[in-house]
Amino acid sequence: MAKFQPGQSGNPQGRPAGSLNKHTQLIRLLEPHAEAIVQKTVDLALLGDPNALRLCLERLIPKATERPTVTLPDLSTTPIEAWPTAIMQTLSDKKINPSNLTQLLALFEYAKQNQAATKMTEELQERMAELLQKYQREY
Repeated sequence: MAKFQPGQSGNPQGRPAGSLNKHTQLIRLLEPHAEAIVQKTVDLALLGDPNALRLCLERLIPKATERPTVTLPDLSTTPIEAWPTAIMQTLSDKKINPSNLTQLLALFEYAKQNQAATKMTEELQERMAELLQKYQREY
């Protein structure tokens, strides 16, 4: 099977350059009528049409999201390995939703990666300082 040459299209018979996709074509078709369509939707919603009501409400009111109701302990002086225990003690008598748990797990993962990167950077700095001292003594 031959490889494609630089500058050669994989599908020379494909869509012509500059042509619009279906979504863009539809938008351009509806744009001149946007105000009338929105007004008609509002009118239908005011008359009690459930689909129009839902559509209008979805645009007016943001989707409700659960807010965390838990205050986490100050973990600045706690080693990362002890974070789960400290947080679980705080959460033991409270309810927390799954999305908040997912966020906490992501925080743990980020903290672990950050701590690992910090340790690696510190080790590299120490090794570089040792090498610098070694070479300074030799020369």
